[in-house]
Amino acid sequence: GMGSANPGVDIYTQVQGYRHVGGTQIGVYEMEDVVTVLSHVDPAAEVACTLPVLEAGGRLNAFGDLIGDRLDDVARSGDRLRIRIRRDGDADLETKARAWAIEEKGCCAFLGFEIESDPDSVTLDIIAPEGAGATLEGIEWIARTAGWPA
Repeated sequence: GMGSANPGVDIYTQVQGYRHVGGTQIGVYEMEDVVTVLSHVDPAAEVACTLPVLEAGGRLNAFGDLIGDRLDDVARSGDRLRIRIRRDGDADLETKARAWAIEEKGCCAFLGFEIESDPDSVTLDIIAPEGAGATLEGIEWIARTAGWPA
């Protein structure tokens, strides 16, 4: 309940139960902090994409579209991949990044996602459990090649 000693926890523990979150529910995750923990790593989840190959490609293309030629920085540190995307005047960038992360959690339940927002950029942190480094490598590759000519 809201009167509990640690009111923030409820929202975060609920996140793991979500697979597909409709647009109307996304507001649940909006905290006042700059960093929003959208989901946590789920070590119990099988390290496997649960989407058919073609659909998985679509999810990754959507990520490439989200980044476009606005990639500001990509940094990999252990089990954490940090991707900074310039806003370039796109007021909806955080909303789009958040929606992508929530959908991606639906097909890669083992990943955790955090999002940071400032006036110039949106930073997406993707955290993988042990043994899922290859997934981060794939996402990193897409981030780095997003702005390349087709």
